[in-house]
Amino acid sequence: MAGAIVGTLMAVLGGLNFVGYYEGFLLFLDYWITPWIGILLVMFYVYRIRDWSWLRIAQGSFGGHCWHT
Repeated sequence: MAGAIVGTLMAVLGGLNFVGYYEGFLLFLDYWITPWIGILLVMFYVYRIRDWSWLRIAQGSFGGHCWHT
């Protein structure tokens, strides 16, 4: 019941300035997704990494690069 009240309140308040909130949401996604896709493209085309074995990243080395801190 409380979730329905909070959801309704958020919908009403969000509807007052929908375009502004939607634009902010899209800019937030763009801020995080664009660099992530850039990293994936560099890994794919520059380092020619075709094996997406994430286990090797977790173990600390990937493609001959040491990622230990």
